[in-house]
Amino acid sequence: MADSVNPCAFATIIILVAMMSSAKRTKREIIAVCLAFTVSVFLTYFAIGLFLYKLIALVNQSGGWFLVIADIIYYFAFLLCIVCGILSLRDAYLLFTGRSAEEMVLQLPKAFKKRINVAMAKGVRAQWLMVGVFIAGVTVSFFEAACTGQVYLPTIIALAKISFWQSMWLLVWYNLLFILPLLIIFGLVLIGVTSMQLADFFKKNVAWTKLALGLVFVIMALVIWHEMYWPPGYRG
Repeated sequence: MADSVNPCAFATIIILVAMMSSAKRTKREIIAVCLAFTVSVFLTYFAIGLFLYKLIALVNQSGGWFLVIADIIYYFAFLLCIVCGILSLRDAYLLFTGRSAEEMVLQLPKAFKKRINVAMAKGVRAQWLMVGVFIAGVTVSFFEAACTGQVYLPTIIALAKISFWQSMWLLVWYNLLFILPLLIIFGLVLIGVTSMQLADFFKKNVAWTKLALGLVFVIMALVIWHEMYWPPGYRG
């Protein structure tokens, strides 16, 4: 849930809402856009998670030197959680003390933001609306994964140590929680909430989302630490 309301994902939602308004889509079209975008985000993130899970699980099960590689992957996930946790808490501190959101370290590069905007603009204004928005959702999800993947990747690495079907249910649950804010915000848009109101709400609460993300990273680091082996490849 903390991952789903991080600044990267939330900003994307606001941009999509603003573009739907400027394109003067009807209420029926807005519902279609919401459903197409949400489904595409869910399926894309689930597909990314499934691919990474199978890759990491294969390395875990191969034995020999692959166990060393698997352990190095876990060390990387642990360090990623520590670094991102520290940076998220730093960002939260800056925001709580009145600094600008532009000073945040953990945010998408400007080039990625521009590509996301272009993809969503094309989708919202496409002749085949549902298809255009679905493709836009897939494209946006891949670019946005550079930001949201900071939480997603360590989660998948942790899942790779448990049974396949249990992992799949947890992966589905993770992605359902990830799209929940999308559905809530789209519901608010349908009852009259504007993109400006959403943006104001986000600006007032971005520090809290950063704090939540920082705490999630710390918890994930502790979980991964408990599952790590030393030295790499040792199972004695």
